[in-house]
Amino acid sequence: FLNSIVTITNGKVDVLVNKKDLSKVERSQIEDIVVRKVGCQLGDVVISSLSGGVGESAYGIDGWVLSG
Repeated sequence: FLNSIVTITNGKVDVLVNKKDLSKVERSQIEDIVVRKVGCQLGDVVISSLSGGVGESAYGIDGWVLSG
């Protein structure tokens, strides 16, 4: 996922993906990578997507809190 941002604070991980809509498969891929690489719990990961993508005048954010 190009132009994505990941922040990690106190064991909590926020992932911002530059894509309007994420499929369940894409979210599963992201959560697998984050949990494996960071070593956090699935419930500590929040994945958000930009609605509109880069270059749009307004950025809406759709967020998901993942739980295992």
